[in-house]
Amino acid sequence: MEQPRTIRRQFQKLDVSFDQTYVGTPTTRGYSHNTIKDKIAVERRTSNFGQLAPGPVDAFIGWHIANGQRTDYKRGEVDQTNPKDKANAGKIFEWGWVANLAVRVDSEAPGTKRFPTLVVAASLSIPNREVAEEAVDLLRNAATLGMTPGVADADKQYWANSVPSRLLKPALATGFTPSTDYKKTDSE
Repeated sequence: MEQPRTIRRQFQKLDVSFDQTYVGTPTTRGYSHNTIKDKIAVERRTSNFGQLAPGPVDAFIGWHIANGQRTDYKRGEVDQTNPKDKANAGKIFEWGWVANLAVRVDSEAPGTKRFPTLVVAASLSIPNREVAEEAVDLLRNAATLGMTPGVADADKQYWANSVPSRLLKPALATGFTPSTDYKKTDSE
């Protein structure tokens, strides 16, 4: 509604492109699924909380893989992303969050500036966790803007790698039409 009325009336279709971007944290301490039970046990045994190591701890944070294929663990699954795992040799890991962003794009006239490029939906989440569901939430929120849902574009990490019941079917229910490129093996 912040756009001029002429733009709102002329372009009623909402096309979006969505993705995740890494957001670093100022802290370096967090909870690992490997050590959290031990940390809880130490806190329960401590009678004087002043004896515990001081400083903030980010509970809802994780490892983001900067140079490899994204993982997408659904609710209830344990995130196995670990930089110390030998299978992850050569991968670059970053400790932080991911920002999930849906940006309004013009799929009818790419490269033009018929209207401003705006973030129409956003959220902050833990890397590698419920990526498909976060994308669906972006589309649901974008659909509340009062515009006709159009094309929803994303890279292969979303449409081609997600289980249809977790991304495609709920995305179609929002009214958006998926748009993506697929891996060469998917076309066969």
